[in-house]
Amino acid sequence: WIDHILNGMEGQGKLIVIESIERLFMERFGDPERCSSSSSFMISPVEAGIFSWSRVSEWTQVDLMRQWRTLSNLWQVHANPMQPVGDWAVNVPLKRADLFSNKKSERLLYLKLDKLRLQWTPAQIDQAAAFLKTVQERVERAGFGFALMIIPDKLHVYEGELLTPLAAYPATNLAKSLQQEGVHAWDVLSPFRKDIYQVKDLYMPDDDHLGPTGQVALGQVVIGSNELQDIKSAGK
Repeated sequence: WIDHILNGMEGQGKLIVIESIERLFMERFGDPERCSSSSSFMISPVEAGIFSWSRVSEWTQVDLMRQWRTLSNLWQVHANPMQPVGDWAVNVPLKRADLFSNKKSERLLYLKLDKLRLQWTPAQIDQAAAFLKTVQERVERAGFGFALMIIPDKLHVYEGELLTPLAAYPATNLAKSLQQEGVHAWDVLSPFRKDIYQVKDLYMPDDDHLGPTGQVALGQVVIGSNELQDIKSAGK
């Protein structure tokens, strides 16, 4: 995918931002062999707009399934508030009830996969950092700017308010760990952890996705990034 991006493109004044959901970070970057030319990826130029991918032709199948799952989650949370939702989501109590706007605002619904990072070792994180530093250097040699944006898992953002705290783990803030190794990673987690006390529904109450206020908060991180400011100040 690096070759695909760099091939035939003029890098001067352009910033390549690699985005990943946090729970998929190690799967995508922990093993360099996974990032082969056959890996799936999507390139979204800024010029195409934020919503550069359209699913008009398949909205019925995709959107109705998502609505059904959301309704199913909601029913299970209200019917059995102390039980896991299916085999892929978890519903746990919070210490406060003012972080979400739904009726069960004293509880947090999150994906089980959000706990994958609890298993990541320092050695795995170091290996991923070394790989990303190699990618960054290659991109920069071609004249591009480079940044990595990790979208924090919902559990990670709200874990400080769990009624039952999580055990200690190494991957407390991936972006900061990567920054220490010289990788230009944007720290989205730190501002998000502050934002949950300023606005409700940073993440959707009955879903694991960012809410509208979360999308705005993410945009603020991008706008305030050093890499973007460097390009602007250079007049590129």
